[in-house]
Amino acid sequence: MTLVAEWIEDAQEGNLVYRMRSDGESVSVAAADPSAVPESLDIPASVELAGRNYPVREIASYGFAFAKELASVRVPSSVEVLDVRAFKDCQALTEIVFGVGSSLGIIEADAFENCTALKALSLPASLVNISRAAFGGCTELEALEFEQGSSLRIIQSAAFVGCSKLAAVNFPDSLETIYDVAFSSCSSLRSVGFSTGLKMIGANSFNGSGLESVSLPEGLTKLESGAFGSCKSLKSVELNLSIVADGKLVFNGCPELDSVFAYGKMESSNISTAFPDAMKGDSGVTVVLPPIARDGSGDDFAAMAETWKNVHGFSKVVVSEGVLPTDGNTQYGHWNLDADGILRIWCERDGAVIQDLGWTTWGPSQPSIFQNHWGPVRDFVKSIVVEDSVDAVNMRFWFSTMKNLSDVSSVQVPDGVTDIEAMFAASGIRQVPDTLVLHDGITNLRRLFMECAQLESFPAYFNLPAAAVNFEAMFASCESLVKLPDNFSLPTSVEKCGSLFSGCRSLEYLPEGFKLPQSVVDGTGFNNMFWECNSLKALPSGMSMDGCDESVTYLNGMFVNCKSLKELPTSFRLPPYVKEMVSVFRGCSALASLPDGFTIPGGAKDLQTVFKDCTSLVSLPDSFEFSTSPAATTNMFLVEGTDQAIPMYYNGPDQRVKNYPWANSNRFLVTPSVEQEGVKTVMLNIKERGEVGAGLTWTRLHTDASGKLAEPGFAPSHPGMVFTLWYADEACTQRVDFSKAFTGDTTLYGVLAPGTKSGTLPTTDGMDSAFWSLTDDGTLYIRCTSDATVANLGFSKVSEAEACRTYWGPFRDYVKKISMNPGLKAVDMDRWFCLMPSLVDISEVFIPSGVERAHALFSTCSSLTQVPDSFVLPQGIKWIESMFGACTSLRQLPETFSMPQSVENCAYLFQRTAIVSLPSTFVLHEGIKQCHYMFNGCESLAMLSKGFYIPSTVKTESTYGMWRMFDGCKSLMSLPENFKFPVQAGKENSFMCELAPGEPLVPTYYTGNDPSVLEFDWASQNRELIRITAGSTFEQQSADGTWFKYTVTGGVDNGIPTVSVSRSDDPAKRPEGDLSIPSEVTYDGVRYTVTEVGKSAFMDLANQLTLGSITLPETICTVREAAFAWCSISGVVRIPATVTLIEKNPFAGNAKIEAYEVAQGNTTYRSDETGALYPVDMSSLIAIPGGFTGHFEVPSTVTSIGSSAADTCTRLSSISLPSGRAPRQFRVASYGNGGTWPVRELYFSSLAAR
Repeated sequence: MTLVAEWIEDAQEGNLVYRMRSDGESVSVAAADPSAVPESLDIPASVELAGRNYPVREIASYGFAFAKELASVRVPSSVEVLDVRAFKDCQALTEIVFGVGSSLGIIEADAFENCTALKALSLPASLVNISRAAFGGCTELEALEFEQGSSLRIIQSAAFVGCSKLAAVNFPDSLETIYDVAFSSCSSLRSVGFSTGLKMIGANSFNGSGLESVSLPEGLTKLESGAFGSCKSLKSVELNLSIVADGKLVFNGCPELDSVFAYGKMESSNISTAFPDAMKGDSGVTVVLPPIARDGSGDDFAAMAETWKNVHGFSKVVVSEGVLPTDGNTQYGHWNLDADGILRIWCERDGAVIQDLGWTTWGPSQPSIFQNHWGPVRDFVKSIVVEDSVDAVNMRFWFSTMKNLSDVSSVQVPDGVTDIEAMFAASGIRQVPDTLVLHDGITNLRRLFMECAQLESFPAYFNLPAAAVNFEAMFASCESLVKLPDNFSLPTSVEKCGSLFSGCRSLEYLPEGFKLPQSVVDGTGFNNMFWECNSLKALPSGMSMDGCDESVTYLNGMFVNCKSLKELPTSFRLPPYVKEMVSVFRGCSALASLPDGFTIPGGAKDLQTVFKDCTSLVSLPDSFEFSTSPAATTNMFLVEGTDQAIPMYYNGPDQRVKNYPWANSNRFLVTPSVEQEGVKTVMLNIKERGEVGAGLTWTRLHTDASGKLAEPGFAPSHPGMVFTLWYADEACTQRVDFSKAFTGDTTLYGVLAPGTKSGTLPTTDGMDSAFWSLTDDGTLYIRCTSDATVANLGFSKVSEAEACRTYWGPFRDYVKKISMNPGLKAVDMDRWFCLMPSLVDISEVFIPSGVERAHALFSTCSSLTQVPDSFVLPQGIKWIESMFGACTSLRQLPETFSMPQSVENCAYLFQRTAIVSLPSTFVLHEGIKQCHYMFNGCESLAMLSKGFYIPSTVKTESTYGMWRMFDGCKSLMSLPENFKFPVQAGKENSFMCELAPGEPLVPTYYTGNDPSVLEFDWASQNRELIRITAGSTFEQQSADGTWFKYTVTGGVDNGIPTVSVSRSDDPAKRPEGDLSIPSEVTYDGVRYTVTEVGKSAFMDLANQLTLGSITLPETICTVREAAFAWCSISGVVRIPATVTLIEKNPFAGNAKIEAYEVAQGNTTYRSDETGALYPVDMSSLIAIPGGFTGHFEVPSTVTSIGSSAADTCTRLSSISLPSGRAPRQFRVASYGNGGTWPVRELYFSSLAAR
């Protein structure tokens, strides 16, 4: 017997290649072409080869490496091995799914290296070994999980190195070894849960990771060099008793590490080499030990501490638990801090009361105040548990200065405690939980949350104790506190609340129901209450102090530097018995007004700096008065830091106010009178950009007798905001022109917008009474008082390194829009807005009358695409050289843009712009002296205006003449009929075009007859002059055999001369059937664009033409009168998007037209489903197709009907007009056979429903 065995080496199905493994019983799989691997791949569990099924046990080495499209792969449960680099550099791979009951035992080296899109990974329970760099460089990997019952024993070197987004890992209990650099550079890795079976952590395994704490498991015996080196966020380490640090500097480079928890002497653990010496000093790591060692030795804290200091070299060693004094000189109270940062406090005997712990204050002057009980371990507390068994005489300072404290949800205040002063002061808590209840028996809350700089919020129903009396500095310096609960209020029992919110720099609003307690009896009880509340924008309505007890005599510093506070409630009054008010509103720079009725109580004697630096306060209510001596009002209204004196408007009777030394406070008093005839009252309101409504009343001004008012040379200010302009309407769209008289009483609105950049501009009167501001959205505002003129700003040349560095110069890159107040005046505008690469909107820019120079005004504004209709060059301007030079995106000029007679220099005006044509009225006039480089580099310029020519003054007045005026204007291929230029210097380069080798000369068409043009050496400019005669005609046969007659119009289209089209004059060449008019034609070597169908072009009164459908080319702009009249058109008339003018009755007399079809995109005309022709807004009916049959309903938008709209509609039976509209000159008629066909019925929808 002979046995024959067939060995199958490999086989291929689709793009998958299967290769027999050495066991002869299973196969590996790989991609034949990695680039052909699909986005989703489901690897088969088996394959049939030579009639037998073989299981797929292996993903071959490099099997699917570099598969760029692969995003998802399913690995069957049959696979046992993922071989070397199996999926390396699959950079689109986001998902790996292992089959249920997977047999995978090993992932070989580099298997998924650089799979940079992989975000999550769940490894099967069967996996035993993760080899070197298996997932190295998977920079998007965020989650790593192991299936329950995992068999993983080994994670080899660099297995997850550089997985910079991996946040947390919980290792399975089976894991025994983590080799070198396995998780090195995992910078986002905040926490790990080590397995109980772990025996070794290799060198640099977690080097450079983001770990915040490390707890080493009891089974771990080997810890190699640098295992946790350079962990910049590592703060706490818990050591096990069996650890041996085999390498040096295990924890080197961990600058935040402040605590090490240990449970014995650990003399044989090589601890001294594991931590660098720099960590062991007085300012370094604190070792936290239990009272009794947990290694069974019985060593007490003192013995352990001696070893840790003298053997291991640490200076700071503290105990982790202790007893607390209780009543009766007992110690039934206990505390304990574990390695997780949980502080527990309890009493072992019911009824025991913890006594005062001796903590009264803290700070630099008291460095050792917290050296008893849990004081030394305060920095390591993260969470607190106060058990039900606890009672205490007070809880003063209990949890203060715990900078890492985050969880107080298990803190409770025992019923017997009345004093909780500074209980959480200077701690790290971010929010107060709803489980923290302050019972009504508490009386002292002084400094309770003081300096809790991270405290952000309170629960919605946070209630204060009903009987509490002392709230001093309760929230002082809570810098992150933005708002209080809506129901937050102070109880009526309050006696002290000074500095209550002092330093709450983020607090924006107080609850609407918040009131100032009138029960305060301490004389200084309100001092500094809102000191430095920089963000406080408003006080609740109804807030007042006029009901305060007579003992309230001091208000010093109550609102100091509340820079966002814009106004006081209308009800706000000061305490009637106040005596001292030093700096009450000092630094309230946004405070714009005081309420009517506000005054200084008569008993107030010290008013120093009450309103100092209230820069927005420019008026006092008529009720305002004070009775104290001038000495007691020193600097009461002083304004510092401004070069301009600020007005104070006052129309009240108090002579002390009028006689106040305003000049010494950098102010001047204005006492307006409205008795003079013609005087108008102008209210000035302030709004923030986007604010709805009338805004905040700021002050009231009065015009002079002529109705004029000078624009205020001052403006209110809010933190983080700049003043923009004054507007005449509440919507703030109409800028105010202060140069014009007001015709009646009015209200103006000043707008503040987010921004920080602003300043003054020099004025010719030396007062610097012009201003600029730049808002965060990139809008530059410029304004000037109406009696001042902006002086020369001294902007240097654009090309210089120090270009435009003053005023808004350093911020030019950020400007997107410019807005100027309409009355602004200036000496010149040289380079004002040049070099602004983001500028796109100049709709609110103008050149003031009287300005003669605007050199390089917008030069190099590379994002500017168009000049708005509102921008004009005023008569009187002389110098506009390079105004738009290098505005490389500028494509469009308004039709109104023209050159004033006063201009002398327009050189470089449009150099290197993208303009295509000039406005029809834009010409150069006699008197212009310089125009060199005017259009230099304008590669898109295709057409000049009809009247454009070069004036003779350029010849006589300019050295440069026309030098390179049109240099590089390669698209300019025609000159207007009256174009001419004088003989002058520079003309030899004026039209130069650079050509590539072999490129033909640029054709230049000209319909005029001026010798200066005809005799010029155009070849020297790489151009060929081609003379075109307007009105000349020629006939030519089109590609489909149709003859057409063409008439030269004399116009140009994108530089190409244009013609109108009509039928041939030869009757034998008349067209028939469908008519397609060519878009262009070449005759005698000249290319023409067909832009017009001429008047009566195809009209056939003799009825000799029979046309089908008519297709107009996309170059046609105009269809003249009667162009296709009586042509027997029997098809569709197709009108392109380019048509902008259809004259009277172009399709009259055609009774068989099926439909008018207007191309999408036409902005002048449109058609509808009936085939009728309308203007684009459908306001009138131009024509119904002659072949329309039946009833026609006129759309409701139509208000007029053309006189020949239904001409020759012989099959039209009836028409419905829109409701309430009557026919105007409406006829249905045909001149054919001399008869008419009237519509049989005409319906009016108001009379008959249709």
